[in-house]
Amino acid sequence: MGGFSTVTPPGAINTNVAVIASISSEVENNVANINAVVSTNVNYPLSTIATTLSNIESNAANINAIVSTNVNFAMSTMAAALHSIGTDNWQIYINGASIMAPVDLQARYKPTGFTIYSGTVTSNGNSSNVNISLYSVVRAEVKVSSVGGSNAVLNVYLNGIYDATGDAVPLASVTGITGVGVYEIGQVNDIPFNYINVSWTLSGNSPSFSITVAAQAMV
Repeated sequence: MGGFSTVTPPGAINTNVAVIASISSEVENNVANINAVVSTNVNYPLSTIATTLSNIESNAANINAIVSTNVNFAMSTMAAALHSIGTDNWQIYINGASIMAPVDLQARYKPTGFTIYSGTVTSNGNSSNVNISLYSVVRAEVKVSSVGGSNAVLNVYLNGIYDATGDAVPLASVTGITGVGVYEIGQVNDIPFNYINVSWTLSGNSPSFSITVAAQAMV
């Protein structure tokens, strides 16, 4: 009969038994230190983990609200906030990198269009106030779709509203309108008001104008 041959199975550790014994002895001699390290860095009680997860879950709504309020900032709101600071001695920090002011945000902030007033006017009056606190440039036009009466004349004014008193002050105007058409009221740059409106005066015999006053605004 043939003898047995020595074969090292694939993946087996071909290490001298004496070396293994020495390593095991070292491990045994340092078991206290090893246990201390493992306990401090790995062996976190499951009860503590469970409590932590439970607290997170029970406060999920509050956490989401805080994240949404403080992180998920609309770019338009951020642009308006940065614009309203109006000084050169501030910085923006993004992931540890700073951007020194001033920074031109206008190039990436597209204009917004809106209607200030639409209707038929037959006597002197004004529109409701419109909030433009996000913007610093406003351009407006008046579109006349129909005219009634005889010798009817319309004047339209774009006004800024003082916050403290509510008083209106003309910023731009178009006067002497007598027929159907589109008339530019004008553009106001670096507008210092949070609110604007339009007002109008009419003259002639039973004047009537159907108008839409539209605006474009940007930071």
